[in-house]
Amino acid sequence: MQSNGTVAEQIDGAVYHSGFACLVESKDYSDPNNIEHIAKLRNQLTRRPADTLGLLFARNGFTEPAKTLTRMINPLNSLLWEFEELEKGLSTGTHVSSIENQIFLCG
Repeated sequence: MQSNGTVAEQIDGAVYHSGFACLVESKDYSDPNNIEHIAKLRNQLTRRPADTLGLLFARNGFTEPAKTLTRMINPLNSLLWEFEELEKGLSTGTHVSSIENQIFLCG
């Protein structure tokens, strides 16, 4: 999204599956991601329909405070995925059902 010729919002992707709309963000930093990236995604979700979920993938995971705060946020609309979880899901073909299970737990 652009505003006055500058990028106001950039989203890595969007997925619509089984009636669920998800914004997708991916991070590839050398250190675990902190709450800043989760807060940014949640802010992006406020400009979407209320039932839109956020999927945040991070190659080097998330800090423990970021995981704890994400579980405490209401509504629970952001799902965190670390590299090992995604790699396992893709290699076993269970990545879609794993995301569906996490979405079910959010609702």
